[in-house]
Amino acid sequence: MLNRKKNGEVFISYLSASVLKNEKGEIIGSMGVSRDISNEKEAEQRLREQSAKLNAVFESSSHVIWTINRE
Repeated sequence: MLNRKKNGEVFISYLSASVLKNEKGEIIGSMGVSRDISNEKEAEQRLREQSAKLNAVFESSSHVIWTINRE
């Protein structure tokens, strides 16, 4: 979810919301918590870019490349 700070800066957040009910099960309100996840999203984008670069190396290579799982 995109949000805007008071200074106008846009940031990405994760929102968790809940409905509040009384003992009769009637809705009496709601509650939400928002957390800035901009750094996590930036790291995720860098990983995607690195993965794409590595994939391009593998796809364009004329060498045989393989991996081994020793377990």
